[in-house]
Amino acid sequence: MEAQGLLNQRFAFDGEVLEAFSHGTSSRRIEVAGIERIQRKDGRKGALEVVVFLRAGTLAMAFDAANRPAAEALLDAIEAARTG
Repeated sequence: MEAQGLLNQRFAFDGEVLEAFSHGTSSRRIEVAGIERIQRKDGRKGALEVVVFLRAGTLAMAFDAANRPAAEALLDAIEAARTG
């Protein structure tokens, strides 16, 4: 499952690991067990702003309105894996 974020970000989740890719930087791999909680906030013009709270730090994610459905599905899958 994948979602395209703002600022050339791309996120992928395989059921166990969330990967964050950004143009020009290395990818970040986060195991679902390391995710403490996910905070979602409505942005302007239908955008979605997300903060993923980790055991060590945070991961900020942002999605425009066109990519919001894919982002919501990705976040729902992460939540299901965390609590399931």
